[in-house]
Amino acid sequence: MKTDRIGEFLHAARNVVESRSSTLVPLQWNMVILVSVLSFLVWVKAPFWLLLGTFILLALVVLQAGVAYHFFMKHDSVALRSERHALRNKEIDHGIYGGFEPEAKENK
Repeated sequence: MKTDRIGEFLHAARNVVESRSSTLVPLQWNMVILVSVLSFLVWVKAPFWLLLGTFILLALVVLQAGVAYHFFMKHDSVALRSERHALRNKEIDHGIYGGFEPEAKENK
């Protein structure tokens, strides 16, 4: 029963990661890992310096994610879209998907 729930959770997590493979996914995973570590350290009542160090690392990763998001929004907003979206756009542009012929390009 418990292994079924874990399997369902991991399958759902895999689907989320596959649908959102953008440039910010590695930073989001860093945030998840650091939040998990920080929660565990609070649970085991770790020393204050260890909690503070982990919190500072988490704050730096959040800041880095914010800066990266704004950078990509300004310079390359396509990088923030999912890989599946970019591939689908290429298929549509080349007439592979969508049921219509690609526009004829004029030769000059």
